[in-house]
Amino acid sequence: MNKLNPKPFLRLDWAAIGWWVLVTPLSSLVGLIVGYIGAMLFAYWQLGDWTPYALFGLVFGLTTGLAQSLVLGRWVAQPLGWILATAFGEACNFAGLGFLFHIHGSLWDSLLIIGLTASLLGFAQWLLLRRWVKNAIWWIPATASGKVIGAIFVASLAARSDFGFDAVIALQTPSALITAATLSVLFRDTQRLFPLAISPKPLDL
Repeated sequence: MNKLNPKPFLRLDWAAIGWWVLVTPLSSLVGLIVGYIGAMLFAYWQLGDWTPYALFGLVFGLTTGLAQSLVLGRWVAQPLGWILATAFGEACNFAGLGFLFHIHGSLWDSLLIIGLTASLLGFAQWLLLRRWVKNAIWWIPATASGKVIGAIFVASLAARSDFGFDAVIALQTPSALITAATLSVLFRDTQRLFPLAISPKPLDL
């Protein structure tokens, strides 16, 4: 193989992919705990049926977005906007999931709603991502499909009596894998087309 022109598959940023897959589920656990406490307080104060879900998603998105922004620093100089985009997207996502918990539909209905609400998260992040990479529109279906696949894993765990925090890992890991690969491909292709626009640097987390 020509070392000067490696295959596209080998040019993926495997270090960034690994970090993304690691920090996304772990930061989600932190967001789950803090968000749950805040959501229960809002529910106790009776501030509305959807407020606890939105607050949960906001905190969940802040923690996840913060962790992911550290990985995004691999490619872009100022990734902090990612935190706000993720927080807003997750707030909309969880508010939509609150609707799901009230309708008690079938599994297919649930997966459809999860895909739609996850698209809200993908859309919020896409608004920022499109400034950094070409073909960023692929981020929305990648986010939605990752959440749907994760929801299928969660459904398989739901029948177990010890169902708990492992549900977050089951939900977020497939999403992290799909979005990490998508992100690496998008930045790889953008760097190939515009080599001066993105200057990868070693990860130092």
